[in-house]
Amino acid sequence: FNVTDSGPDLLRAARDGVQLRCADGHIRDCFPIIGGFIADYEEQVLITGVKSGQHCVICQVHPDKRGNLIPLETSLLRTHEYTRRCIQAARARSQKRKRRSEVLKNDEDDFEDTISAMQVDDVVSFMWHHHHSNMHELMHVDILHQLFKGIVHRALNDWIRPALVKIEGEKQADVLLNERFEVIPHFQSLKTFANFTGITQWTGVEQKALLRQLVPALAPLLSQAMIQFLRALVDFTLHAQYYSHDSDTLSWMEAALRRMDLLKDAFRDYTATDNGFNIPKFHAMTHYPMMIRKFGSADGYCSSMFEAGHKYMVKE
Repeated sequence: FNVTDSGPDLLRAARDGVQLRCADGHIRDCFPIIGGFIADYEEQVLITGVKSGQHCVICQVHPDKRGNLIPLETSLLRTHEYTRRCIQAARARSQKRKRRSEVLKNDEDDFEDTISAMQVDDVVSFMWHHHHSNMHELMHVDILHQLFKGIVHRALNDWIRPALVKIEGEKQADVLLNERFEVIPHFQSLKTFANFTGITQWTGVEQKALLRQLVPALAPLLSQAMIQFLRALVDFTLHAQYYSHDSDTLSWMEAALRRMDLLKDAFRDYTATDNGFNIPKFHAMTHYPMMIRKFGSADGYCSSMFEAGHKYMVKE
């Protein structure tokens, strides 16, 4: 099946099934669906039509509220119908209609007031025609891009280093970072950093090694609240990589999010952007427990398995 097939054909196939010859030679009734998308935020934005840098592709959280990690799952999930309503309301405003369209008559009173903040691209998505598939729910979380590259790496460059520069000065901050990571004892399969600040291109192996050394290396340099925040971040990232989960492991992840939310103000004055913690990948952490409950452990849909292909498909 091709995802670009006409809408009615896809709806009929997903509802009634199609006969396909399987590998064992038998013909069976099959029901084609889309199981999920593994992509970075910009590609998810392209598929869902939300505004890049402003919206969560999964839920309806307000653009100004993405920096809050608790309470968890308070915003409704995005749906195809909600996207259509946003598009129709935006069209109605652009045409300066005197009253709401028929689609919006029974909506909540405050819906139209939030349209300007929640506006999506005025396009028809191919996913609208797929039976039992909500493209927003299928935007899987991604450990590599969201946690390692999006949060851990950002914490090091945008939060930790500016804090050290303000306390010790720029040159001394680099000296202290190099000294602390140089004294980390060698251990089997653990990569150590002889010139920590000289690394310009971080690999997945280096980022995972950094996560294991972050708290002990920086403990003497930062305040207690900062270290507790980093410890919660490390806990959450390590728990997210578990091969299997139960109610206890998911509760540990949720507890780590609560600690991060309570302690994030320790880095408030050192955030590199005006948005502070109000960024899409910071908010994306709140969806990990929910997505793991629905789709299984997050290591099963991490883009690192595809990034590994760069070694021979691109670089060589």
